[in-house]
Formats: sequence, structure tokens, C-alpha cells
Amino acid sequence: MNNAFKQLDPQKTRIVLVDPGDRVLRAMPEELSEAALVILERDGIEYLPQGRVQTMRPGEVVISSPDGDVRVQTATLIWTARMKPSHLGQKLTEATGCEVDCGGRVIVNPDFSIPSHTEIRIAGDLCNYSHTVNGKPLPGMAAPAKQAGTFIGKDIAAIVAARSAISISTAWLWCTPVRSPTCMASNFSDAWAYCCGPSFTWP
Repeated sequence: MNNAFKQLDPQKTRIVLVDPGDRVLRAMPEELSEAALVILERDGIEYLPQGRVQTMRPGEVVISSPDGDVRVQTATLIWTARMKPSHLGQKLTEATGCEVDCGGRVIVNPDFSIPSHTEIRIAGDLCNYSHTVNGKPLPGMAAPAKQAGTFIGKDIAAIVAARSAISISTAWLWCTPVRSPTCMASNFSDAWAYCCGPSFTWP
């Protein structure tokens, strides 16, 4: 905490993380959730799972939990919510007929292209990539988006060079390292990449 936030005195600061789910980072594998929680608790952050804010008033927040209502005295309240995908997904649907999920994310092929338009690749929080071991979509965060972008770039380069398209490992895409509490607490859901080029023929 000292390294991440120089202006805070941990001895005078109480941070409570309220989450409506049963674990942090639910979109990630359970082992990463557990590692993130260890980091948060190590830095003195209190985690309140399955909690929902009921009322807010100056200096106090009332939170419902499985153990009953919890009252937290606070002068600072930070409310976070998931980002809505770019309207580009709907534009692509209108132009190409591609499918989007209920959240507006474009459903992509294993190579991040869209059906009937393999020249269009999508990565990041605009795409729904469910070609994983457990069938769950990749989280719309920076690390998977960067890894997907690397794969897309190398794949397109291979096609341009008339080589066979490279294969992708979903296990590789799921390997998002847990490095620091700052990393885990940051929201990179606006990171996405959109690649468009000539129509390619796959071997």
C-alpha cells in the first residue's frame, strides 16, 4: 500500500472492498482470484463478499450481507461499475451481420476474426472470445487484450508472408500474472484493439 499510494497513511486508513459476488475478479480463474485476495488482505484491505449497498448518507454506508446489514463509517465512497462495450460492435453487426452477445460484445472465431469476414479481427473488451478450456469468455482486461493483439499481429504477418496460420493456445491467453495490488485493482476494460485489412485465404 505504501508503494502504490504515497499520500495514504495505512495506519489511519481503512479500505473496505464490497463485492456482490462470492470472489474477487470473477471473470478470472479461481486461482487468480485467490492470489488477488491474498494481496489485498496483505495490504490491509477488508473484503466483503456478497455485499450490496442499501443506503448511503453523509459519513455512512449501509451494506447488506449474508450475515446481516453492515454499517461502514466513511468519508470517501468510490463506486465502480463495468464498462459498456463500444458502439462499434453494433456498427459491425449492421455492416457484416456478425453476432453480438447480450452485452454488445462481438462473438469471434478462434482466430479473433468474425464469421464471413476473416479480414476483420477483434480483441479486448469489444470481443466475446469463448474458445477457452472452460468455455468462459476471456475477461475484457489489458493483459488478455495485449496477448490477443500479439497473436493477431503474428497471425496476419504469417498470412501475408504466405506461411500457414499459427495456432493459438487458450491456456496461454488465460495466463494473466498477478504482480501487485495496483495491477489487480486497476480497471483496463477500455483497452481493445480492432484490426482490419485485406481479405485473407486460410490454408
